[in-house]
Amino acid sequence: MTPILAKPPRRKSRRRSGQALLIALGVTLILVSILTVTASSQRTAMQAQSARMSQRRTSLIARSAAELAIQYLMEGKSGISGTTSAASTSTSTSTVTTTVTTLTDDWATLGDTGAVKFVVGSDSFRMQVVDTCSLMDINQTTPAQLVTMGLTQEQADCINDYRTAGETPAADGAKDSYYNGLANPYNAKLANFDTLDELLLVKGITPDVLYDPQTSTGTVTLQTLTNGATPALYDLCTAYAYAPNTTATGGTRVNVNTSTAAQLVQRGISPTLAALLRPAGGRPTTWTSLGQIFTTLGGNLSQADQRAILNNLTVTAATQQEGALNINTASQNVLMTVPGITSDIATAIVAQQQSGFSTLGAIVSVPGISTRVLGTLANRISIASTSFEARIVATAGSTQTAYIAIVQVTAGVPKIVSISPAPFSAAQMISRWGWESDTTSETDLVQSS
Repeated sequence: MTPILAKPPRRKSRRRSGQALLIALGVTLILVSILTVTASSQRTAMQAQSARMSQRRTSLIARSAAELAIQYLMEGKSGISGTTSAASTSTSTSTVTTTVTTLTDDWATLGDTGAVKFVVGSDSFRMQVVDTCSLMDINQTTPAQLVTMGLTQEQADCINDYRTAGETPAADGAKDSYYNGLANPYNAKLANFDTLDELLLVKGITPDVLYDPQTSTGTVTLQTLTNGATPALYDLCTAYAYAPNTTATGGTRVNVNTSTAAQLVQRGISPTLAALLRPAGGRPTTWTSLGQIFTTLGGNLSQADQRAILNNLTVTAATQQEGALNINTASQNVLMTVPGITSDIATAIVAQQQSGFSTLGAIVSVPGISTRVLGTLANRISIASTSFEARIVATAGSTQTAYIAIVQVTAGVPKIVSISPAPFSAAQMISRWGWESDTTSETDLVQSS
């Protein structure tokens, strides 16, 4: 009989050990994978949280920059202490007496066009303050003025239709009947734009139209900016511009429609002109604008009369002028978009900005200015402003964000109206604003503890 041989038990043990080892390795790999994914998720969450905190810090730094702008807008403010916090000074009880706003004012040199790095602890910001009345107010421009900047007639009409009341569009414009028919319908605003970015809601206004130089040059030839680029609509405009409807000394203008001829004479108007403005017999003319006075009485106005009208008169009880262009701060490019201002007139106005226009009537002496030009210009210009834009690049850690802050002076008190991120990255806004890529000096506002 052949003996039956038993299987070696050791071989079975080895097989079982190998299987156990494979299972253990598999479990280990799964655990490692879980731990890796968990660690990666935690790291991602921590990075996201850190980024949010840095972004939040940049917004706080931007507010500090806006507060610093407010300090410089205060009357007589000429400098800051190296240990003064930009956000520590309250402005709620301080007042500003608005007279004339010029490029030689302290606010105009704050930040040296972004060249100064203001250090706040471990963070920092760069900034520049701009008079918004140096820009064209998109809420007050006419379609004809928009066409001079390179927009088509259709684009200009659509902008005007979107912001003005009524349901009947211009020939090339668009109202609710168009916007309600879109895939994602909405209504035309029929009110002022709050920001320039809102223009993107208007028919025919694309990011290229708003932010890029136009291929059509319009009816004026614009000068290149300091960065070598041709200005776009975004570079020349604002959605917030207010000037005081006062005299150069901050006094109240006399309303030609509610004053007698004698009262006009008391305010420097010649008896002859006063009689034309407020005739003794018959029903007096109701003047709708200063421009109407120049257009109607142009041949009868001496230069002294022209100055007196610009310096002292108004046709409204309003204390502010919306969209008035400050001839003390407006660039040649912006000036040339105003009907009646030629390249030569714009050049002459900019040249006088070095010394400044101390009265609105001083523009009468600018070569090329006539009663015909003033018929268009008188309603659009000022020598002061109550609204300003702070352009800010805030840095917190490795996060850098560009912001735009609007500051309004109301009843003599400057206050922040809004602070919002700029439409592009900090690097892109630095280039668009014409700043140098790097700062050249530092100012410590808060000493690190």
